[in-house]
Amino acid sequence: MAVATEYIFLISRPDTAKKQLYVKGRGCLTARDVVGTLISNRLTPRQTADVYSLPVEAVLEACQYYEENKSLVDAEVSEERRLAGLD
Repeated sequence: MAVATEYIFLISRPDTAKKQLYVKGRGCLTARDVVGTLISNRLTPRQTADVYSLPVEAVLEACQYYEENKSLVDAEVSEERRLAGLD
């Protein structure tokens, strides 16, 4: 039986269509948004934290979440791109 990971900085938002987690208290900012900024801009976790005014631990947690849920997050991003006519 899999044990669910408990997150400090990430929460679900049942009011949205997305299943991926969001950064607590930051509206529509998803874990994927944070990780995408880190990767696409070649930033360190500290620099990414500064961009979003987040604790470094929140960025690291978003990275961990993304690694553990990559297929879900990538599928949602792919669907967003398809709906926007980008793919």
